[in-house]
Amino acid sequence: MGSRSPDYVNLVQPGFFAPEFDLEKVQGGRFNLVREIGKGPLVLYFFCGGWSGSCVATLKKAQRILPEFGKRKGEFAAISPESKTLTKRLAERESLSFPLLVDADLTTVRLYGLLNLNSERPAPYPTFFVIDRERVIRFKRVVLEEKERPDFDMLLNELEKYSEF
Repeated sequence: MGSRSPDYVNLVQPGFFAPEFDLEKVQGGRFNLVREIGKGPLVLYFFCGGWSGSCVATLKKAQRILPEFGKRKGEFAAISPESKTLTKRLAERESLSFPLLVDADLTTVRLYGLLNLNSERPAPYPTFFVIDRERVIRFKRVVLEEKERPDFDMLLNELEKYSEF
């Protein structure tokens, strides 16, 4: 049996519309949720920051399999709670080319109800979403224990379900 998440983590659930956001990409430009999902479904990953070994490992794995998202007419993006400087350093160090988004004031983390008040640093609970072209959340997984982290095959299968209109 997995750990129990705080009730507020359940604010945004599958079947709900994903809260809209517009964040800066460390690679330059802006990432607007509504505009991006118009191109295809999205796997969105809220991660703790560059200090978390398991979160960085997940980002590196996403980079290695990035073409698989495109084959399913979808995209992968990750939201960092750290400053633009730290997030950009992470992107450069790990050669991350997918949209890496800066939410240093945690506005989007709070909007999605993911702020981990027990974390030593301001951070979200690591969480994965699959969002379809209509902005509906089709899949959500909050990672409270490492064994709960979904594998990318599962995420790609979820993404593929929603790649067609």
